[in-house]
Amino acid sequence: MIVQPTDRSIPPSPKVLLIIWAAFVMAAFTYGALILSGVLAESSFGRETPDPFMLYVCIALSLASFCVGIVFGLIRKPKEGLSADGFLTAVQTRMIIQSAGFEAIAIYGLVLHITGYAAFPSMIFVGLAIILLATLLPGILTNIERYRSMKSDEGRMA
Repeated sequence: MIVQPTDRSIPPSPKVLLIIWAAFVMAAFTYGALILSGVLAESSFGRETPDPFMLYVCIALSLASFCVGIVFGLIRKPKEGLSADGFLTAVQTRMIIQSAGFEAIAIYGLVLHITGYAAFPSMIFVGLAIILLATLLPGILTNIERYRSMKSDEGRMA
């Protein structure tokens, strides 16, 4: 059974896969730059002492986002028997969901900073998100090589 992408999906391409991943990584770096730049100074929001409850909320949401990224990565592995394009589409979907879960952790760090926390605790969230996003790259590169191998095998069979 050959799985073809629908008209509404992003066409599978190794370059597109890497561009989407890089966009998630650059977004996390951008959140960190906003925090460190001082543009979002606590005094501009009128909050002198940060709400400790917000830290707990952001930690809980970060754990949930981490779990979504990990669990989705484990249960959404590409099935056997897919065409090369179907395989890459499945890998792309999996990577987007994982990256979004990991990038959300950086967003929670940004939220912490906006609600009055200093740069250091906020940057812990951003740093963790960047590390988690970086751990996806070896798998992405491996899957791109597998896609290219599948594509060449399909070309030999035709």
